[in-house]
Amino acid sequence: MERVAAVVSTYNRKRMLRECLKSLLKQTRPPDTVIVIDGPSTDGTNEMVKKEFPQVNYIRIYENIGGAGQFYIGIKLAYNRGYNWIWVMDDDVIVVKRDGLETLLKIAHKLRSAGIPVGAVIPLQPVHGKLVQVGSLSIFVGGLISRNAISKAGFPRHDFFIYYDDVEYSYRIMRAGFAIKHAPPILEHRGWPQRKHLSIRIKGKEYRLPILSGKRMYYLVRNGIIFAKSYSQITLLLRIVVGAIIRAFQYALILRQLDVPFYVARGITEGFLNMTGRRFS
Repeated sequence: MERVAAVVSTYNRKRMLRECLKSLLKQTRPPDTVIVIDGPSTDGTNEMVKKEFPQVNYIRIYENIGGAGQFYIGIKLAYNRGYNWIWVMDDDVIVVKRDGLETLLKIAHKLRSAGIPVGAVIPLQPVHGKLVQVGSLSIFVGGLISRNAISKAGFPRHDFFIYYDDVEYSYRIMRAGFAIKHAPPILEHRGWPQRKHLSIRIKGKEYRLPILSGKRMYYLVRNGIIFAKSYSQITLLLRIVVGAIIRAFQYALILRQLDVPFYVARGITEGFLNMTGRRFS
């Protein structure tokens, strides 16, 4: 029987984490292990997990390495322990379908039977009442990743801190010859899709983008540029730079977030210089 490890990244959101863990342990086909990577919460997450979920493998990281670093540690740990599938998510995910993991596994096995090399199966996400196909961007939001794909593509980048680690990893998995396919919605994601948005228009196309802090904008812009450059995605590179400049002006003029242009400018500069790791927290 194939074994599944669920990897959950958390940071100072013990209430969300509690709901996430409850939903995982109530699955009709529960994961064989749940690995929580906490880095490093100060809200009592440690005590809560040990008291309420003693069956969970809790690992506390005593340095803020961001979601990218935590996913790297969790996925590598599960892989080294021999699990066949790794189910990856942040603490702001609730698996609302009790047969969620069962559904993902059935789809993965069906694809394999059809001769498709499965890199990952990711659930569609309901956002504001509509199903949103966010493609490979959602691989760390309930994505079920195969051991075979990891063996060929390696582990995700740990030096992005936050943002684009999932995009880069998905792209690498697909370049290694594996497919990433969608599954029916099985979860509720209370993070990114639920943020307030601003709209920008580039070349006649409208983009709805979540409102972020200046520091988060820095990582989004920097890592996006590094990704686009690494894989010669020139159109994406131009879109990231132009979009970031437009958003910086929108934030400053409309939202009065006057620090955002500074963070965006730094993100653009350090992206072209390939500077990674944590700069702000």
